[in-house]
Amino acid sequence: MEPKTGELFSRNYLKTSEQFSDSKRMRFRFASYLSDYFSEDSFRIRNMIEVELGTTAISQYANFVPWKNLLEECSLPDFLDIITIVARSDPSRTLVKDRIRVEYDFIAFADRVFRELSIAYRIDDKGGVHPFIDATFTAEFSAVTSSLLKDGLGSASNSPVEAEESLISSAFDGRRAVRSTFDAVENIFKQIFPNETHLNASGIEKKLRPSFTGKTPNNSNETHASGKLINSLKEWVDAGHFFRHDAGQPEPSMPSMSFAVQYVSQGIGYCRWLAGHLDPIVKEE
Repeated sequence: MEPKTGELFSRNYLKTSEQFSDSKRMRFRFASYLSDYFSEDSFRIRNMIEVELGTTAISQYANFVPWKNLLEECSLPDFLDIITIVARSDPSRTLVKDRIRVEYDFIAFADRVFRELSIAYRIDDKGGVHPFIDATFTAEFSAVTSSLLKDGLGSASNSPVEAEESLISSAFDGRRAVRSTFDAVENIFKQIFPNETHLNASGIEKKLRPSFTGKTPNNSNETHASGKLINSLKEWVDAGHFFRHDAGQPEPSMPSMSFAVQYVSQGIGYCRWLAGHLDPIVKEE
């Protein structure tokens, strides 16, 4: 089912235990902005937050919204829902401060914060907050980076984070996304096979394919299927070379967003596969 535009984040996405991005700096910037945005008339927005979310949004000392305390302490779903509630209620405002008219565009501000801080969200024109690419992509990133850290592959976990930042930042960099994902897979491959200095098709064929011998029963479906995945990994490695090196050019051409997302998504899957399925294999001496 497609997510609804303008809907609260929790109602669109939190039907599962998927993990999403958070940031103290993001919360602080929104709190500072909203303190100015509703500097005079926070009563109505306070009521809307309390009605929609069922959480207290008023200071115990005065009739105003304590934005910094509220946004720092609330859950991530409530934080993202508050963004939508504000955007539904007051997407833009004109205030007079010190006799100067100040124009506020809350949706534009929210989008700018997400891009400047490389937070993996986007906001639609009705104020709904969504994962920048999709919920599955975001959850897969979170799961893989956590898995790599747990498996003692912390050095490989930094590269997926760089890849995601390259996709979601205001300055899209598909080359960096491809390179960072390639580096993550290569890092895991070299930790399994320390004598290999590079990740390439010949190394995969020479080292990775034989490592599956005896791991599953001979002639089993998994053995044959794993061979197909090894073939696809070789093709994925070769595809990445087009955007990592370009003979005679200082920089390869920039891949499209759709290609970069597809390449990164497949690479993250290979990270999980190699880290998980090859864990029992004894590393080279």
